[in-house]
Amino acid sequence: MAGRVLSRALRGLEAGVLLFAYQARRSPEVLLWYLVFPLVFLGIIRFALLGGPEAIVVGVVGDAPVDALEAEGFEVVEYDSLEEAMRDLAGGEVAAVVDYSGGSARVYYAYQSLKGVAVLAAEVLAHGSREDLPIPVVKAPLGGEAELGRLMAMYSVNIIGVQAVYIALYGGMVELVYMRRDGSLKMVASSPGGAATLLAFLTGYSVAATAASSTVIIAAAAAMGANYSGVTPAGVAAAAFLLLAGMATIFAAALPLSLAIKRHETASAIAGLAGFVAVMGMGLAIPREELPEPLHSIAAYFPMTMAVEAARGALLGAAGPLEALVEPKLLYLMLAASLALGAASYRRLIAYAVEE
Repeated sequence: MAGRVLSRALRGLEAGVLLFAYQARRSPEVLLWYLVFPLVFLGIIRFALLGGPEAIVVGVVGDAPVDALEAEGFEVVEYDSLEEAMRDLAGGEVAAVVDYSGGSARVYYAYQSLKGVAVLAAEVLAHGSREDLPIPVVKAPLGGEAELGRLMAMYSVNIIGVQAVYIALYGGMVELVYMRRDGSLKMVASSPGGAATLLAFLTGYSVAATAASSTVIIAAAAAMGANYSGVTPAGVAAAAFLLLAGMATIFAAALPLSLAIKRHETASAIAGLAGFVAVMGMGLAIPREELPEPLHSIAAYFPMTMAVEAARGALLGAAGPLEALVEPKLLYLMLAASLALGAASYRRLIAYAVEE
């Protein structure tokens, strides 16, 4: 009996993963929420919260043809020294630095996403000065870049946490309320092993969606200059486990709400509102270090915040994988309590669905 239930659960898990893969190819809505939304969020973080430069701002050192740059639409900031210009380049105040101080021209950039700006500036300068050879475009070896790039990498883990919160709320509540309303939950509940298969299906779909979003977020953040140096396979595995633990806590805690909520529209509104409050006030969209009191202290007890902070340490090498896994003991206590409550609520939900 247990073997049949396990077999059905595994098939449900596989079906959830396959459905997400299919919808990612066929449904624009899935691409929007699970792939495009985190990229937009990441872009806002990179160019707003992290002081990213305007793409047209270029720093100039020495006797460069400023008129040619301005005629092409660049905003030019002139510096007395290359060191000063490099500090602003590292801090994101300018997109590129043109150095004419050594007798020959060279254009520096700090972030891969802005290399195109530096290349365009070099082309404008070469055309304006009628030089036969292309002006070198060089990636600047900046200490400030490492600092900003590391901060970008930390924010990328936060954005993964944001996605996980919404996915858990919708998987653990909204979808079940919808199925209960349209009668499909009763059909599943009445079939042998259907309850375990459905729960496994929702889990597989949620995990697949989170994995896809996380991959896109990490890749895009790296392209924007995030510094993932020191990342190890063990650190990645520990970070993934911690994020899944935080997600499972919220997923299971959302199951009791599917008992009390009757309308799919109400469930969607509550999930959206709860997710917004969580990500804005619990140290995800805005890291906990930057929250005012008392939110700073309250956020320390939110499951996904604990998971994200420990996962950042494991992923970026601030803590060893084992140390990061052991650190959030409260998270595991919350996970156990949430799973117990969620299991009881799920059994009651299935029983109600059969009776209705």
